[in-house]
Amino acid sequence: MGDYTPDVAGTGVPTLAGKQVETADVKPPSGVLYHQLRREPLNIVGGRGSYLITDTGLEILDATCGAAVSCLGHSDERVHEAILEQLKKIPYCYSMYFTNSAAESLSKFLVDSTGGKMSRAYIVSSGTEAVEAAVKMSIQYFTELPVPQPQRVNIISRKSSYHGNTLGSLAVGHHAARRRIYESLLSKNVHHISQCYPYRGMKTNESVEDYVVRLARELEDEFQRLGPDTVCAFVAETMTGATLGCVPPLPGYLKAMKAVCEKHGALMILDEVMSGMGRTGTLHAWEQEDVVPDLQTIAKGLGAGYAPIAGLLINKHVVDTLSNGTGAFVHSQTYQGHPVSCAAAYRVQQIIKEDNLLPNVRAMGEYLGQILHKRLDGHPRVGDIRGRGLFWAMEFVQDKATKEPYPPSKALSWTLHTTGLKPEYSISLMPGSGGIDGVNGDHIILAPPYNTTRAEIDLMVDRTVRVIKEDVYNAERNTINAMNNSQNPTLSRHKPRRRDIRTAELESLARSPALFADTCFESTEEKSAWEYYVRLVSSNVPALDGPDNPYRQLSIPALSSPILLETIICIATEHMLNFGLTSVDLAARRQQRMLRTLGQNLINIDAEINSNPATIPSANKPEREALLTAVVLQGIVVAQTADGVLEPHVKCAFWLMQALGYFAEIPQNPIARLIVQRFGMVDLMLAISRQRRPYAPQTFILNQPNQNHWDTTEPSFHKMTGCPQPLMCLLVRISHLACDMSENLETEAGTEATILAEAFKLDSELRAWGSEYMYNGEIPAPCERTPLDILSECFYWTAHLLLARRVFRDQTCSLRVQHLPFYLAAREAVSPEDRTWVRRKHESMTAYYREQQRNSAMGLIERIWEVTDSLREAEGGAVRSTVDRQ
Repeated sequence: MGDYTPDVAGTGVPTLAGKQVETADVKPPSGVLYHQLRREPLNIVGGRGSYLITDTGLEILDATCGAAVSCLGHSDERVHEAILEQLKKIPYCYSMYFTNSAAESLSKFLVDSTGGKMSRAYIVSSGTEAVEAAVKMSIQYFTELPVPQPQRVNIISRKSSYHGNTLGSLAVGHHAARRRIYESLLSKNVHHISQCYPYRGMKTNESVEDYVVRLARELEDEFQRLGPDTVCAFVAETMTGATLGCVPPLPGYLKAMKAVCEKHGALMILDEVMSGMGRTGTLHAWEQEDVVPDLQTIAKGLGAGYAPIAGLLINKHVVDTLSNGTGAFVHSQTYQGHPVSCAAAYRVQQIIKEDNLLPNVRAMGEYLGQILHKRLDGHPRVGDIRGRGLFWAMEFVQDKATKEPYPPSKALSWTLHTTGLKPEYSISLMPGSGGIDGVNGDHIILAPPYNTTRAEIDLMVDRTVRVIKEDVYNAERNTINAMNNSQNPTLSRHKPRRRDIRTAELESLARSPALFADTCFESTEEKSAWEYYVRLVSSNVPALDGPDNPYRQLSIPALSSPILLETIICIATEHMLNFGLTSVDLAARRQQRMLRTLGQNLINIDAEINSNPATIPSANKPEREALLTAVVLQGIVVAQTADGVLEPHVKCAFWLMQALGYFAEIPQNPIARLIVQRFGMVDLMLAISRQRRPYAPQTFILNQPNQNHWDTTEPSFHKMTGCPQPLMCLLVRISHLACDMSENLETEAGTEATILAEAFKLDSELRAWGSEYMYNGEIPAPCERTPLDILSECFYWTAHLLLARRVFRDQTCSLRVQHLPFYLAAREAVSPEDRTWVRRKHESMTAYYREQQRNSAMGLIERIWEVTDSLREAEGGAVRSTVDRQ
């Protein structure tokens, strides 16, 4: 961050550009009337680029430019210089008597930017003032026509709009919560029609063209209701801002509304206070709509926040009417055309042009939209993602199908904003509520600076997604807990774990009819857990959806296999625990019972494993298939603890897979594919943690890419295992090479040179795979490193690739699957700082696990560190930082 430096002197006081910053340890009572009197906002003491800096030194990513204001970011020295230069010339002169060069230069720039379509600019201090001026000018316009029309006193605006907070602009806008206590003072001459809001306004099977025609007809009907010759203006945001959240106009919408206005001789006022001056990709948002307003308001991006400034741009025919009439606009303000504000705004506009920022707004805006859709389209509570340029919003719903909003009592959008300001997220998001009807509806807005980069957008979206997942989860958890506490108060003490699941379906589960007879289960609790799995878990796991989803196909065989049924009930209970729907004790008992049952069944086939028959008798096949499925599914639940007790289970599972012919059946059998892929994860996890070879032969894994079921373009592997298939292959290959070297075994070629060549090739592939995210350096030649060095680097890069892709780039994956890359990275931690980070991260990742599980997993990591430290000391190796503490 620019000139911000941390506390390097140990004084406890951060600095900004070498100057001491006041600390917040002891504060006198504030004299400021804050917007929220019960909350004290963060104190911002500095800013550079896209970041704000608080008095505690926290750097906050300003993802909204305040309120879509700071379009150049913060602290552009070129604007500072322009302000200082103007202060030296003249800081203020009264516009009633004088003009000034700064106002003249800015106004000429603004008029010229419209290609002559607007002929004058009226400079004021805020967007609200600009709207007030526009409304007054529209009324005066009709009194100054050659044939005056003083009866035109009605304004038509739109619902769910925002035009300011003074009494006149508040009347033009339409937000119930803002208007309520002032309703008696608001003009009754302002009338509101429907917004252009396709997400909620378009009817089923209605085309865009038909929807636009319907909205234009509504405006026409309002003209007729009021009397066409009584309406002076129609007011609309070119692209909706704070109240509705970045809804672009549909193609032809504004043109159709302008046609209605022209038909009846009324003016069109376009409010571009928020969406104008480059925010949507063109300097004026109306340039993209094939329409020219009669009056246009501008503000936020005009001065980029360096000084209070706004403006009203006036069409030539309106100016001519006033000039030919009284020759004056009956309106004025003290700070109108303020020289310093005008100088700042003019320099801002010059910089936008000099730095060619509008093309960047369009390019980065397109990228921002793409990545938002990619990351959040599948989120069950993100109902709509919309925007244009660098002006985007996400609307939240409880149910995508019904578009039901969250209740206002949740204050979801404000909660998202406050959560974003926490140090672990450090992002400023703009909240919006009441967009649907003035009370209901939640959205957040992203409006980064015009000079933002792809890297900043990636970071912004990543932090935003994490905030959304945190707070939407909390909102749903509270809803689910309230539902269950009303049915069973004893469950309230069980803290839920995080998991993304369909709340609406969960709430209806109790009301649904039973799927199967009670005779299949030992208790109603078991039956409830099994139905929970069938209805919810099987359709929400990271697997292929549709008829080939193997998790669903497991449901029917489970009813005839006690061990498989018990496994599914155990898994369902773990899921239910995530949402506080059952007790920790019950989940623990079921898992212990499951492991005992598995152990007993596996002991019974020890003799078969030792004899190693080619196939299993057909009479025993269903029983053995059920046992194999149970072992692998339960293994995923247990493997992240790296518990050695699972080792014989995995060995038996591999033998069963061979004996049942699952390797050959993978292309045709989705359950076989699921079992083999899940087995690969558990086998590899234990192989690495216990420093042994994977049971799956190296040749099997490495020979699969030419077949469909291991094809890297086929998504089932990634979705079912939570790991890209090429990396799984490389990890298995690394493990076998490492074991070859440690056992001094010869390769097929019989030389150490072959090991070196294989390892170097593997290292190059891994680095190429990871270059997009974390590596841009040159790869040293093979002769510069020993085979052991290269294998160590292979482990290191693979761990980081998995960690980046699973934990930080695919937020929808299971927490249990995420633990595989974490343990891989943890194994490579060397420095004390890295290991401290691993311990803290492990504690947070396993916060809701039983203590025995947590201790077992961390204990294994500590033992691995002891072994590797001993080897390193014997070799005289140096300690280096290896873990990417993101």
